[in-house]
Amino acid sequence: MLLMIINGEGHILGRLASVVSKKLLEGEEVIVLNAEKILITGSKEWAYGKYKQRIDRASISNPRRMGPKYPRRPDDIFRRTVRGMLPYKKSKGREAFKGLKAYVGIPREFKDEEMVEIPDAKAGSIKKGMELGEISELLGARLQIGSVIMKKVIHTSGKRKTAIARGTIREGKGRVRINKVPVELYTPELARLKIMEPLKLAGDVINDVDINVRVVGGGIVGQAEAARMVIARGLVDWTSDMDLKEKFVQYDRTMLVGDPRRSEPKKYGGRGARARRQKSYR
Repeated sequence: MLLMIINGEGHILGRLASVVSKKLLEGEEVIVLNAEKILITGSKEWAYGKYKQRIDRASISNPRRMGPKYPRRPDDIFRRTVRGMLPYKKSKGREAFKGLKAYVGIPREFKDEEMVEIPDAKAGSIKKGMELGEISELLGARLQIGSVIMKKVIHTSGKRKTAIARGTIREGKGRVRINKVPVELYTPELARLKIMEPLKLAGDVINDVDINVRVVGGGIVGQAEAARMVIARGLVDWTSDMDLKEKFVQYDRTMLVGDPRRSEPKKYGGRGARARRQKSYR
């Protein structure tokens, strides 16, 4: 059986995956190295949103299954991409997929091996794009490449009425800031208590992370609820703990799910949004 070792650095994901899938169906074994340096073309916002949407999918009937599952690591993302180009539901595709191996970096056993490149899959000069390693970092994967460790970072967002909040969670010492203000000093008190609800429910988890939230638009309560949603979603993504998610949902479902309710404005012909002036004909 033929063996092909490919250096994935500088290759475009889709093009490389199509070539690899054809080689696998022909009966070859393929090893792809430097998977974190494979490129995805397009804007960073689009690429991150695409993979984040896949990871956020969950079974509505039974969220504990955490499915459908989608990988966060660059080597697993590449393998999943190749799998999608194979007839995986048939025995032929499953057997071919077993011949694929992908690695982050270059393992020691392949240091002295000859690696090839695929000219048709090389990126050349692209204006927009990002590496799989960058996407994995944004999705929260923790990778060790040689002696370098990619730090885990979680990005989340939340919205309530016209208030929009965005937050970042990374390893730290339990510091939480809202618009660069420590949450303990955030005013007014009503908003501070609302924001701290997920922190109290999470318990000791908060001691190992730093959370920075930026919130704009809306009013005081709208901003507080948007920031609360960012913190709750971020902690669930950080821990991947379904028990914590269930705890948040039981306490208040709107911690994780947007609340579409709005105050309907007053309209003419009545005292409020729906009440009409009554007239007696007697």
